[in-house]
Amino acid sequence: MKRILLVDDSTDFLKILAQALERDFEVHTATGVSEAMAIIGEIEMDSICSDLEMKDGTGLDILDSLRKNHIEIPFILMSGKDDCFEIKIAKCYGAVFISKTSSDFLTQIKNNCDRSN
Repeated sequence: MKRILLVDDSTDFLKILAQALERDFEVHTATGVSEAMAIIGEIEMDSICSDLEMKDGTGLDILDSLRKNHIEIPFILMSGKDDCFEIKIAKCYGAVFISKTSSDFLTQIKNNCDRSN
């Protein structure tokens, strides 16, 4: 079973998203950048799905750290905002953006995670 790391500082949203994906993935969760980086250092992930804006940083901070360390984990950036500069930066890093308000949000996450090696 593929491992996915979900990162969001909204614990309620994180819990709901984790429950929705646990049938298809081994789900790990983090409530911020620091916690996510600690988990990534300990457990090999098949994909990461991170919120854009969190209390201790951004999903771009995680993505930037991974790419600087030559770690090519498929990365999904999610946000309620769907047209901002940070999304364009994420795409330059090879990340996928998924809007939290999209009607097929879960399907998009599953499809993108299933494409990971």
